[in-house]
Amino acid sequence: MKDLARADFAAVAKDVKSNLKSPLADKQPIYALRLRRIGQVGGSFVMENANGERLTMTDTGMTDEPASCHLLQLVPSELHENQTLVVRFRHDLDQRTLQIKPLSIVTSSGVVRLTL
Repeated sequence: MKDLARADFAAVAKDVKSNLKSPLADKQPIYALRLRRIGQVGGSFVMENANGERLTMTDTGMTDEPASCHLLQLVPSELHENQTLVVRFRHDLDQRTLQIKPLSIVTSSGVVRLTL
């Protein structure tokens, strides 16, 4: 799974934005992303890759699934660095930004699910 995870957030964002233009495309696609670390900036959780690119995490606008961002505080801190995070993308039309919802953390020994 780690070998299939995408590391370049800018390229993933470009792919997601181009797919959103298609009327038949999934409007909230799921990707596996390689992260360097997860942290908080301005009260919001963000994930950062090796190049310093960041994606903001949110539960806003995703009412079909239970909230998962607050669960990141409960997982061991070693899972916040150098892991693979499975995320669902969301396009915030008001702010014109892409945001992500964390679904699972994939480690070398298992998967930590953050949602149902």
